[in-house]
Amino acid sequence: MHVCELDTPTGLYAPAGIFRGALERPVPFDISLDLGRLTPPAKSG
Repeated sequence: MHVCELDTPTGLYAPAGIFRGALERPVPFDISLDLGRLTPPAKSG
């Protein structure tokens, strides 16, 4: 997941990171997501 954050002085969004597996960011608030649980498991068959 590509994440951007707002750069207050310029008012523009800037890249903040690329996350795989888990996303953890302290701004603008603490957030922690298990990215693997956001989609259902693939169906076999």
